Amino acid sequence: MVHNVMIVDDTLKNIQVLGTILRQQGYQVNAAQNGLQALEMVKEVMPELILLDVMMPELDGYETCTRLTANDDTRDIPVIFLTAKVEPEDILKGFEVGAVDYVTKPFNAPELLQRVKTHLALHSAQSQLVMQANMVSLGRLVAGITHDVNNPIGALRGVVDVTARCVQAIRDMIAAGVTDLAGEARFAKMLDLIDTNTKVADEASARVQKVIDSLRNFSRLDEAEVQEADIHEASTVPSICCSTGSETASWWCASTAVTCRASGVTRNS
Repeated sequence: MVHNVMIVDDTLKNIQVLGTILRQQGYQVNAAQNGLQALEMVKEVMPELILLDVMMPELDGYETCTRLTANDDTRDIPVIFLTAKVEPEDILKGFEVGAVDYVTKPFNAPELLQRVKTHLALHSAQSQLVMQANMVSLGRLVAGITHDVNNPIGALRGVVDVTARCVQAIRDMIAAGVTDLAGEARFAKMLDLIDTNTKVADEASARVQKVIDSLRNFSRLDEAEVQEADIHEASTVPSICCSTGSETASWWCASTAVTCRASGVTRNS
């Protein structure tokens, strides 16, 4: 796998040196000569790691990093500062704005490559863990939905079975020559059963429709700030409605990085 690394430095010589070192190790390299250019380029390139110079005109490395970490699409890209400033307060400031490491100038190639390799590996491992957690959470959600859909479907199958029996019994009565069905007690009971089953079927189908509507709303969570999604009513499975702050909302929002006011979970792309 070829890793994509972005270099941001206002000194062309530094870009050339770093680019050569990285390309010799098989990395794909993109370069920007200032912070503003980097912020625009990152939208198209989306690098796996950024080597960012601290001292640059217009927009320095600290502010560039701050804007990267404030953007949901770029906040998780590892940023390694390139700096000649080795005072503790300068290094601390870099970590405070979101950098994961720093490399001092002049560059030491083996050290630089090791830091790049380490943080790419850490980033990859983190992404895999998030993906695995999402799959586990998705499994739990599917299990809950299956339960919520299975119950009303079971009720509908029971309704169909009982109604079919009632219809067959009425046919048998007609075949036996019964002409005054209204006077038959069995006929009245069957009508009551059919009426009750109609109500049960209506309620069951409404619950299934509610699950479908809620999943449709839930799938649009990325298109709106917050939308409620209640996949069931009177069920033992917790709701996925973000506004309830329920258990399901907590683990689902946390694992899928959906913004949720109630649970206090913010997006973590």
